[in-house]
Amino acid sequence: NRGSYLFNFTDLTEETVDDWIRLAKTLGITQIDFHGGASFRFGDCQPNPRLYPRGVASLKAVIDRLHAAGIKAGLHTYAMFIDKRCPWVTPVPHPDLGKDATFTLAADIPADATAVPVVESTEQMSAITGFGVRNSVTLQIGDELITYTGVRKEAPFQFTGCKRGAYGTRVSAHPKGAKVHHLRECFGLFVPDGDSRLFEEVAARTAQVYNDAGFDMIYLDALDGGDAVAGREWAWHYEAKFTWEVWKRLKRPAIMEMSTFHHHLWYVRSRGGAWDHPNRSHKKFIDIHVASNQAFNRMFLPAHLGWWAFKTWTGASGDPTYPDDIEYLCAKALGTDTGFSIMGVDPNTIRKPGALPRLSAIVRRYEMLRHAGYFNEAVKEKLRVPSDEYRLVQARDGEWGFLPVHYDRHKVQGLDGWSNVWKVNNRFAEQPLKLRIQGLLSAGPYDAPGNPTLATFSAPDEFDGPRAQSGVSLMLQPSREQVKAGGISGYLTATSTLSTPMRAWACARRVFQPPLDLSGHQGLGVWVHGDGKGEVINLQLTSPPHLSRAFADHYIDVNFTGWRYFELIEPEGARHADYTWPYGGIYHIYRETVRPSSIETLSVYVNNLPPNEKMTTYLSPVRALPLVKAKLRNPAVSVNGKMLTFPVEIESGQVLEFFSPAECRLYGPSGELIREVTPVGEIPVLKPGENEIRFTCESPEGVNPRAYVWTITEGELVRGANPPEKVEWRYLDREEEEPVTLRASGAAPPAWEVTSRAYPGPAQLEAEITVDPLASPEELYRAPDAISLESFETLDAFAETPNNRYLQYVVSGPLKGVSAPPGVTHQLELSKEVVKEGAQSVRYTALSPTPGGWSARGKRFAKPVDLSRCTDIGFLIHGDGAGETFYIQLRDTSGAHFDMKTVVDFTGWKYLQFPLAGAGLDLSKIEYLILYYNNLPAGRRVTCYIDDIRGLRDSSVLRHPWLSVEGRRVRFPVTLSPGERLEVAGRACRVYAADGSLREEVKLKEALPRLKPGPNRVAFDADAGKTHAYQVRVQLAKVYPQAADRAGQ
Repeated sequence: NRGSYLFNFTDLTEETVDDWIRLAKTLGITQIDFHGGASFRFGDCQPNPRLYPRGVASLKAVIDRLHAAGIKAGLHTYAMFIDKRCPWVTPVPHPDLGKDATFTLAADIPADATAVPVVESTEQMSAITGFGVRNSVTLQIGDELITYTGVRKEAPFQFTGCKRGAYGTRVSAHPKGAKVHHLRECFGLFVPDGDSRLFEEVAARTAQVYNDAGFDMIYLDALDGGDAVAGREWAWHYEAKFTWEVWKRLKRPAIMEMSTFHHHLWYVRSRGGAWDHPNRSHKKFIDIHVASNQAFNRMFLPAHLGWWAFKTWTGASGDPTYPDDIEYLCAKALGTDTGFSIMGVDPNTIRKPGALPRLSAIVRRYEMLRHAGYFNEAVKEKLRVPSDEYRLVQARDGEWGFLPVHYDRHKVQGLDGWSNVWKVNNRFAEQPLKLRIQGLLSAGPYDAPGNPTLATFSAPDEFDGPRAQSGVSLMLQPSREQVKAGGISGYLTATSTLSTPMRAWACARRVFQPPLDLSGHQGLGVWVHGDGKGEVINLQLTSPPHLSRAFADHYIDVNFTGWRYFELIEPEGARHADYTWPYGGIYHIYRETVRPSSIETLSVYVNNLPPNEKMTTYLSPVRALPLVKAKLRNPAVSVNGKMLTFPVEIESGQVLEFFSPAECRLYGPSGELIREVTPVGEIPVLKPGENEIRFTCESPEGVNPRAYVWTITEGELVRGANPPEKVEWRYLDREEEEPVTLRASGAAPPAWEVTSRAYPGPAQLEAEITVDPLASPEELYRAPDAISLESFETLDAFAETPNNRYLQYVVSGPLKGVSAPPGVTHQLELSKEVVKEGAQSVRYTALSPTPGGWSARGKRFAKPVDLSRCTDIGFLIHGDGAGETFYIQLRDTSGAHFDMKTVVDFTGWKYLQFPLAGAGLDLSKIEYLILYYNNLPAGRRVTCYIDDIRGLRDSSVLRHPWLSVEGRRVRFPVTLSPGERLEVAGRACRVYAADGSLREEVKLKEALPRLKPGPNRVAFDADAGKTHAYQVRVQLAKVYPQAADRAGQ
């Protein structure tokens, strides 16, 4: 019950199960969760025939292999919800499908009618749907299902825009007086009637698949949507009923969880607390989660710390998960002996360059130590303290301990003299500066033409009447007394009689009907005239709740007087907990994101009002600004006047980490190493207590430089291992080092230290070495041996012919086999107007009436293309900055796919390159290339140009790589190309191609040496091949004597 599990969303099959077992062991994970939707169908739990061709028998064969490796398997369903492809829906809908309204057909309708007239009022009906919306647009008349797009709510009442024979049901005429049922739906799925045989049948089928396949766990996800069965007042009843209907049919014990909790469920629940992952303010979210989990301890239930995703930088709306975020999660899990889960990591993604290998190594170390019971209670008590951070380290004697650490993040909003100068408190001893700098997005100019104005403050009724906490008053009205822009300002004044400032809130709200499309203007710009009294102004954006329930808060601390300009881009997270607000919801603040293409409200909040004082501020018109990627050139940080400069450019989304002159690296948005950096200047020292920090850089033209800057301080090592006899050493037989990325260009071989424990004996070293592309992207793209996948000389291959069956792979929820959902129009055509390569490009346009639309166009190659010698895919794209997602998908002859996605938040030409290592498909048999749009904005035509899609080949090689331990060198008699991986265990030496297939196997003359207790110097290099400049990722493992070998020691 206290184990951690890994999510399988797609491809855990009989062919790939060994890779998943290796992955689980790499992460220290003991359970794997089979999430429905792709692995099996929700409702009848039918295994995906592409993944499990023998049905449940194939699924059982996979689970038997997991059991043999000591790994448990979980069945992750959507409770009682039914996929629209189930036989209970198509071709003949089951009579027990849940219904929430019944009408009478007002007239005969023929089989081709597109409207359904009814006698009764349709006032309460809606055509609004969404993932969490309890509503469908599906009618049932007899054995036919009909979907609609509109509702006429005045007589004559009717459902309009109807599609007949929905979900594969039979179209037929219907007579006047026939019953028209409106089906219940949530999460894009139907539900059974809660008092029907079908309700029990869904439960029985769930239990049957659990029993027959040999699962060990059940997670009844979506059980919190039980109100979709019969309304909110009966949700508790049907949620408990379904759970018990499943439980009483189980023939083997189950670790059971569900997405809601009330007292009827305690009896069958095994653990609780599996929240979804946050997208921002990760550490604060973890603290809230740990505190919430204390309730499970009081109920004698093990807790869980949720479903975590390793996040990389994707823009302004979220935070990446840095190593210290994952350490914080793992430390709280260790301190509370709590499991957690990992999403988005599979055997393919784990091997890609970037953050995943680094973060995964952290997880394994913590999980192995937690399961082993290595640390005593005194250490775990320290780890449990909210906000206290630690870094796991191996001391020079090989034993594990923790360094107290503090990451102090500050946002620089420009070189303005106020946000780029701040104070940091070092709670530890004097120490050299350590830091991290993340480049943020900037905003376009406030006065640029075309910027939408969200609030002019020119009319008293522009905002709704104020709402406020009892004891607080607010007034927002036009004023010409203090004006900075626009000719008029918003005069904002408030008073509070409350003794606690943090509870003193008030707000005024403006509603936009229809919602605004701000997908091209996702920042806010405003001038504020402050009174210096410390109040907080919060400009909040929201979207319609059926699209998103997020609150995008943007705080302004009025700790200044006079005018000051603010660019508000990143939504707040952790600071929400510092104040009392009339809204909340852990997901709404920390997880969800507003839809920029559909902004419904702008609210002006105030909080933190001083007691019995009047606050007075003025606001300029609030304008929406386009987001701009910028570069921080030669950033410099001074501590108490001593400056350290970094000769580098940090683009938005890139991160510079500085721990010492020898450890200064620039990473890309996905965590991939870009380059080593040598800082200039003497390393500043942080003294105990308060220190003044100043950030400067060469300012990018036309925009304000913006960055997050962390100062990192550390304390003294904390030790506290349990006595050896209380430690389960079997969990620590194998210790994996954090992956090391090495670059060399003919200088001295890269070297580093590996520390080994003394107990229970000398460790054997194993290694995994992955070679990254050696040539520059420009060289690879323009090389004569690059393979052209599409040059767009003609579009004949994209014609929808019987031979071009790309639509079989286009699936979105219930829609399958169509190039776009209803209402979305799109066009693919050649263009000679906007061209980067050759004589012409392709112009891809799309228009969606609603947010989130999508489209697809694809081609089938005349014969499968062999990309097995390619390391990357490169292409050129000309963006329109509208925020849509564009991606290219490759499909092999078996249907396996690889997606290359980018958010089009840029304008003009951009070169994109995607590595094929870990692509998860047969690169020698590429059959289809498909172009997709997703997340289309509402009512705005998007246009991108795509030019020359090429498979890239790097002919450079790395000959005879070697590792040395304490000067003893072992050479590997192989040649490695970019994308290939070398694994060394004992005397076995195996080379794997970029697609994961075994290419070569040799036996070494000797194994890698055993490590001596304490530090060991390790070096890597290779003989000069076609190039001696290289980048490799080296993952080392220390394998200690097995339990049997330790007998008698």
